[in-house]
Amino acid sequence: MRRFVEETKIKNLYYTPYTFAFNGHFQAILCCILELFLNIYYPVKYDRELFTLSDGGTIAYDWVVDNDGGPPRKESTRPILCCFPGLSGGNDTLYLYSMIKAATKKGYKCVVINFRGCGGLKLTSPKIYWMCNWQDV
Repeated sequence: MRRFVEETKIKNLYYTPYTFAFNGHFQAILCCILELFLNIYYPVKYDRELFTLSDGGTIAYDWVVDNDGGPPRKESTRPILCCFPGLSGGNDTLYLYSMIKAATKKGYKCVVINFRGCGGLKLTSPKIYWMCNWQDV
């Protein structure tokens, strides 16, 4: 690790926390309000692609609709960024919104992976979503 720190610029980087408000509680409330505002007035449009898994379960790929439309075309050379909703389980959270907007500006084609029973999907098998179930992807 010492060699890494000495040979890179990491020791010159500084972390400055980004805050909206004067304390964490108020910032959490403001984040919820901002998320609601963005989802109502500037929603991200998605084109949903459903996949049935071998055990009958269903997952969805929500492709962000941008200048090229929904899912990427076969001749497209744009890199794809797969976004996982995490604990929220949906594609309408503030952190996904900001990540998708920034990645789209950088030229990425974004897709949100919605697991079993999340993001408006109905459960079609006895197996439910679990964050460590990487096999579904």
